[in-house]
Amino acid sequence: MLRTLLGSASIAVTGCTGLTDRRGTPTPPSYTYLSERTVFVSEQLSLSVPASVERTSDPDDGDVVVLPAGTTVPTTTIIDWLAAGKYLALVGPSAESTYQSWRGSEPYANEFGAPRAGGSSYAGGGGAGGGAGEQSAAPQRPDIVVAWRYEDLTTSYGGTHLNADRPTDRDILEAIDYALDPETPEVA
Repeated sequence: MLRTLLGSASIAVTGCTGLTDRRGTPTPPSYTYLSERTVFVSEQLSLSVPASVERTSDPDDGDVVVLPAGTTVPTTTIIDWLAAGKYLALVGPSAESTYQSWRGSEPYANEFGAPRAGGSSYAGGGGAGGGAGEQSAAPQRPDIVVAWRYEDLTTSYGGTHLNADRPTDRDILEAIDYALDPETPEVA
């Protein structure tokens, strides 16, 4: 099956906009697990990836494939990538609904079986300047979804950007790095 991470800035330390060295010079974030992978970023996204992360121009050569939530990549291709062990990140307001449409597809069922009911749970809040525990009146859906194959489990984590129109590059990269961490816990 697949394990998913639905996330945003709530995965990071809330309110932390950057680190500085002793001289007050901003230090770029490091991505421990992402730096060990090759990443493909769709041309439809303007995601700035640090030099410490290897990039490829061909999604078939990437360990991580980053796509806009409204991607036009055929579902069969997506399922093939997941079956091959790639991590897929969807970015945008319809990220969760796009992922759920893949889970409800015939190619998904043929490859992984029927998805478990209630496969999404949401953790955290805050992000993009919001404090932990701040919640809007109606739950917002995550705008970053990271999915990958993981034994027979399908799990998810979630959060939203409460005070931003879209996730920042750092939000996206931190969510992917978190998903790549072999210690990332599963939520049934």
